[in-house]
Amino acid sequence: MSELEGILGIKFPKGIKISHATNDSKKVKKDSIFFGLQGTQAHGSKYINEALKLGASIVVHDDPKYKADKNANIFYLEDLEKIDFYVFLNQLYFLNRGNNKLKYDYGMEDVYISGITGTNGKTTTAMLCHQIVQTETGSHSIYIGTLGASYNNGEFFTSFSRNTTPNIFEFFEIITFFENKYKFLNHGDGKDTHIFIEVSSHALDQNRLKNIPFNNAAILNIEHDHIDYHKDLESYVDAKFKIRQQNITRVFYREDNRPTVFVNIDSPEVYKKIETIINNEQHLKPKWDYHDEFFNTVSNNESKRADFKYEIINSNSKETEVKFSLGNHSVIKFKTNLFLDFNITNLIFAILLTRKSFMLFHNEDLSTTNGYDEELLPDKIRDQIKGIDNRSWSHYMRARKDDTYWNPSYLEEIAFELDFENHHDNFALNLKMPKGRSELLDKLKNNVPVNIIIDYAHNPDAFETFLSSTKDYFENLITVFGCGGNRDKLKRPDMLKKAIKYSSQVVFTSDNSRDEEFKEILKDASEGNNLDNVIAIEDRKEAIIHASKLLKDKDCLVILGKGHEVTQEINGKISHFSDHEVINEIYN
Repeated sequence: MSELEGILGIKFPKGIKISHATNDSKKVKKDSIFFGLQGTQAHGSKYINEALKLGASIVVHDDPKYKADKNANIFYLEDLEKIDFYVFLNQLYFLNRGNNKLKYDYGMEDVYISGITGTNGKTTTAMLCHQIVQTETGSHSIYIGTLGASYNNGEFFTSFSRNTTPNIFEFFEIITFFENKYKFLNHGDGKDTHIFIEVSSHALDQNRLKNIPFNNAAILNIEHDHIDYHKDLESYVDAKFKIRQQNITRVFYREDNRPTVFVNIDSPEVYKKIETIINNEQHLKPKWDYHDEFFNTVSNNESKRADFKYEIINSNSKETEVKFSLGNHSVIKFKTNLFLDFNITNLIFAILLTRKSFMLFHNEDLSTTNGYDEELLPDKIRDQIKGIDNRSWSHYMRARKDDTYWNPSYLEEIAFELDFENHHDNFALNLKMPKGRSELLDKLKNNVPVNIIIDYAHNPDAFETFLSSTKDYFENLITVFGCGGNRDKLKRPDMLKKAIKYSSQVVFTSDNSRDEEFKEILKDASEGNNLDNVIAIEDRKEAIIHASKLLKDKDCLVILGKGHEVTQEINGKISHFSDHEVINEIYN
């Protein structure tokens, strides 16, 4: 208990027990410590009495306006927001297992945490990472995001958080739940555990995951979205790039890891932000070279300077061949069962985020090699490296022991390339897309071929990316979608414009209209658009049924907006609804 007191800088009353921590009064139970923090709607101090009634043994808050009778169990901390909750929760949840010594990362030494942000593609990328680390090395994996939370290939649990990204208290609830259920910290097989978290702009803006030490991160893209919350594009971009500060704060203590943010410089807003950072921060100059101190750049554009480049060589709806190069040096070719350009982009980021999973070498990881020159490497690894054509040792080994910013990733990339080339030619041929993400349903009724894709796209840029890629594979697209109510109205006409551009027929329907009238949403979307090939059907089920009747052999029915979701909110009422169930009802 003294360790917890030390972290907070307070002295608890004698006899106090703490077995749980939360900032949500509804989750308080016996012997909880309740943190009354500022929320998006109200300050947590409003719920202190409720927390005490539910069994909280300690309350800590930072509201100077809170008035209460003297209570030895209630503490006011002016600088509560500066508390390192990651350390506190580690101490609480893991030292309670019988170790009384304060240790920063107790129980989590073999856990690697990756954060994935971007306007589009977070779920797909995180789930591909989730698959790769399991199938390639047998390592353990936790996914946390829009679909819920899942350990390895187990079921998805959705009760931990109402948001795409949990806060730090919810994160530890997930970790504790999986530890109790699966003993992932004590599995005894010598394998690491990887945690892949979808990180939303809201979460970054609100510091929900403050102090969680991401070992690496990805910024997939930044497009026009969530302006209703962030107010302008600049604020939205700034929020996304906060993952960089999060990423680099506290992982240098691990000798085998260099924190890295992989960024997609084909995304214009990402490119501009990177340029600004590089121009403004002297310690990052000169950059745009192979392996920036904190950023690794990714591109499928040959004209751009990037650390990692990829190119789609051949593609159909069953298989895609990809050429992947690292730092303009080695070229790796592989095939995947995934299709659509943006899914290949997501796969490239998944490969980079999980690159340690490819470094097997009979348990020889080059990134942990103590020596920085060729002669100090293990013989078998040095021999393998010498056998690779066109390898520039001067490039990879240019950093010396005494270099201030020596980067162990030079060795990591060699290991990655070797193992990727030699052992994992077929790693990407049996990947599964997450439910409701570019999900191709091509054999539904008595094995008669049909082409139906369900996807979560719900903003103009996602529509452009998805529909422009999909159109190349089919004669015609029939697109069903709607616009969410009580959300950014400015994107509605652009969404319909994109749908019209790439579709032979558009069926505009409802999609969580909330407390807005459907006719008003349709009116907004229709502004400035030619509606000759657009039909409006408010009932989403009826809209899908109508669209299915228009479908011909080489056409594709595209249903956008809801993806995996199984509820719909209309007139403030939430009811069960699933695009998948409607399709199954039609074709089975």
